Amino acid sequence: MNQSPLRKALKEARTVVLIGILLAISFNLFASSKVPWIRTTKSVDTISDDALFNDVDTTTIDQPIDTVPAVDSGMSAEELEKHRIDSIKKEEQRVQDSIKNEKKRIQDSTEKAEKANDISNIPVDGAKGITTEQAKKLLDMKAALFIDARRSDQFGKGHIPGALNIYAYEFQDNIGKVAGLPKNKRIVVYCDGGECELSHDLADDLAKFGFTKVVIYTGGWEEWSKTDYPKSTGE
Repeated sequence: MNQSPLRKALKEARTVVLIGILLAISFNLFASSKVPWIRTTKSVDTISDDALFNDVDTTTIDQPIDTVPAVDSGMSAEELEKHRIDSIKKEEQRVQDSIKNEKKRIQDSTEKAEKANDISNIPVDGAKGITTEQAKKLLDMKAALFIDARRSDQFGKGHIPGALNIYAYEFQDNIGKVAGLPKNKRIVVYCDGGECELSHDLADDLAKFGFTKVVIYTGGWEEWSKTDYPKSTGE
């Protein structure tokens, strides 16, 4: 008996959907950055003001590389300019060497953990959360580095001023950025807030790589965007 056109179309549609599901499962199993199938909301304890602000480091994060040491005032204009350019080149080389060495150290550490098959079991003390008011105070004090764990397109539409964008599911692709971050600086990680887990995932990855002052702004961009606090757009 010949099938009706409608039944035949439904059968073909089910086949296409089934194939799509199987392909998605296969891709997620073998992809380097897996997407969780079931979302579970993580809860964190809020850090106290004493613990948050008593150990702040207000050292400027982005140090200028064009600072030239004192020179002999008897130099000519050409000699002064040459000295300035040489100083900048030396500082740039020093920064590049520092990043290169840090990337190698992280790579060696990662390879060692992977060989031991225990990188996912590295003990991590869960990062504590901070409120919108605490986040604003840290921003005003310039006492923390903010990291936005969302996708770049979301980051471009609006983010906390001065925040660095590291998409949580592309952590390994951003090792160059991570290597240049100061280990002694307070780091505030955030995403959309609410049920968004990107900030938690990124905080865990940063902790595994030796960052000990990581906190999560649990309200995230959802809460920040509703305030009259400063906001930035673009990359």
